[in-house]
Amino acid sequence: MVFAFVLVATLVAVTGAVGYVSVTSIDNETHLVEEDGRKMDASAEMIIAIKQQQTAVRDAQLGKSGAQAAFTEGNDYFDIQASTLETTDLSAQQQKRFTTIRSQQSEYNDLGQEFFEAKAAGNEDLAERTVTQMNQLEAGMEENAHSFEQAAQDDMEGQVALADRTARESHLAILALTVVAFIAAIAIGLFVARRIMSPVDQLSQAAAAASEGDLDTHPSTTTSKTTNSVGWSPPSRTCNGICAAFSANSIRSVGI
Repeated sequence: MVFAFVLVATLVAVTGAVGYVSVTSIDNETHLVEEDGRKMDASAEMIIAIKQQQTAVRDAQLGKSGAQAAFTEGNDYFDIQASTLETTDLSAQQQKRFTTIRSQQSEYNDLGQEFFEAKAAGNEDLAERTVTQMNQLEAGMEENAHSFEQAAQDDMEGQVALADRTARESHLAILALTVVAFIAAIAIGLFVARRIMSPVDQLSQAAAAASEGDLDTHPSTTTSKTTNSVGWSPPSRTCNGICAAFSANSIRSVGI
């Protein structure tokens, strides 16, 4: 019986442990999803910064004012987004791609400064050659930035799917353990009730027989391990003693 109670307690503890581990796992996966979202946002904003610098160069070619300031603002905005990415946990592949993007952007920014200096000096030939080099870098920068964004999105979708799977498996495991613990508790309750009520029923039958004058009907004096284990002594022995005393008195009263 003690083993049965220990079994139920163990099932309850295991259910709680499964729930705790599941919640912790889902919480970790949620943080990873949030971080992947930050990566996607930062990479998308880097693309915007690159576009801003490209637009500034074209505006300068058309002679529009404020182009160099816009180019510098685009570079500053790119650095902000790059700093955001540096605070995230990048995979080896992501780190490699990010390093490439930063290197390309640094080179692009240096060429931009040469371009604006050539424009200011009136050296159109140098300015055009510089723009040609910048255009060659633009395609690679955008491709790497888009690839980084796509990789972050794929990671996020994978984490979301993993979190959903973990939640489903946890629900099933907790439900199964709860059902098993419930059934075990009912089985133990019925077992204990039957072992306790059996001698009580015997005592009731013996008492009913004695009230009708039948002093020969005695309840079983077998001591149940179950009743003893719960600290309850069966009253069959006391009942038998009382019946025996009544029987002896009856015999003496008739002079036998």
